[in-house]
Amino acid sequence: MESGFSKANSTNLPKIDAVMLGTFFATNSDFCSSEFRNVKTSMSSRASYGDDAISYVQLKRDAHLCTVKCKMCPEHKVHAKLYGCTLIIDEEDDVIVSVVCEDCVASRALIEKVKEETIEQSKSNLWFELRYITASKAYEVSRCKTADGTLVSLILGGKIPETKHMKRGRVLEDQVRRTVEDMLKKITKCGLVLSSHYPMIAGSPDGLCDGNIIEIKCPISAKTYKTIYTMASLQRDVMLRCSCKCT
Repeated sequence: MESGFSKANSTNLPKIDAVMLGTFFATNSDFCSSEFRNVKTSMSSRASYGDDAISYVQLKRDAHLCTVKCKMCPEHKVHAKLYGCTLIIDEEDDVIVSVVCEDCVASRALIEKVKEETIEQSKSNLWFELRYITASKAYEVSRCKTADGTLVSLILGGKIPETKHMKRGRVLEDQVRRTVEDMLKKITKCGLVLSSHYPMIAGSPDGLCDGNIIEIKCPISAKTYKTIYTMASLQRDVMLRCSCKCT
């Protein structure tokens, strides 16, 4: 128990109603949800939720402000490492002042850790677990009008069968990287890069070189090559063409 805090129970916890919760979500810039029907919010608010997900709760009152701290874990991963959350409520004005997850994947230290541990990208389980809206999906997401379609399923972990073209691209990627390194400098492999300001968005470039982002494309036809080349040519110094002989 931290200094000044006492153990929380059903008799001393601050009251929060649907209006307070809705106001906080509507006015807080940190809140972003992929499902605006708030199905997950309803699930985590049910009476039976908590025994497995919440480890301990402590609180402290200072004038009209009540600070609540707890250790939690996802209900579907009860053996996972606990993460800390801090809630501050203005009990005089019935307002949720702030909610902070100290061990969120968007914290600076964890961002670096994630980038290192996902350096093998698709070979890493963590890479699949944390992939949200990546740069390759940004265009599709910006134009998606289906709340629970295929795109949402893929973002949330759905898999598609590997085609011969996907396999070809995966095999050629290392060969292309070595060819580019011979022409330029060593390319540093990069894992999943998260943003502390926009944690729902991530990027997984194929590499970094002198502050530049490397994205490797292996066109399967003349038409595909023309499309990629035309798009890249719209911006200056955006593409380096190289030929890579492979069997």
